Amino acid sequence: MDPLLKFFPWSAVINLGLLVISLLAFTLAGNFMYRIFRKWYGISEEQCKTIVFSGMIFYEICILFFNFVPYIVLHITGEI
Repeated sequence: MDPLLKFFPWSAVINLGLLVISLLAFTLAGNFMYRIFRKWYGISEEQCKTIVFSGMIFYEICILFFNFVPYIVLHITGEI
């Protein structure tokens, strides 16, 4: 069995799991994380939320392009 057939789906599952954990951590402990970011970087709560959610969206797009797209392309081209 081709190693890529196993690699891309498991990579996507692991990355999506990390994304969900990050989302839960920020949702459940948002005030604690904000206090840390305010202390380290001196940013407002609104800036903190914007930065964190922008980072999560960027990570989600990276998961899409680096996990799902290659997997689909390999299926379309018949390489797997």
